[in-house]
Amino acid sequence: MMKTKTASLKCYFVRFESIETCHEGGSYVFSTKRISEARCQFMHVHMVSNMAKYAARLSLILSKTIKLQVNLASVTIERIEDILRRDENGCIIRDEDGEPCIHTDGTGFISEDLAICIVPKIFPKQNI
Repeated sequence: MMKTKTASLKCYFVRFESIETCHEGGSYVFSTKRISEARCQFMHVHMVSNMAKYAARLSLILSKTIKLQVNLASVTIERIEDILRRDENGCIIRDEDGEPCIHTDGTGFISEDLAICIVPKIFPKQNI
């Protein structure tokens, strides 16, 4: 019996050209761009300090998002201080560039009222 293989790895392919006759004459976003220009369509890659951060941010970009209609005039944005990662002795953990690792990097917090609006979008058939 053959074992079913599953993995959390997802691959995305970006088409730059095609030799298929069904694509002849059709233009597409990346047909005239270099690879570096295509990457910049997803993020400012020149601002990412290492490959691990690049991969993590790219996976966030390619993840599924949910559109939610929100009156932005009623939204208050509160800036919070980053939480630095610390080891068991309380010392700040640094990356290979010597920069402090930030526990909250790439995350955000939302208010309870926005969270309540999002739940029906995520679980539309459940009464939560």
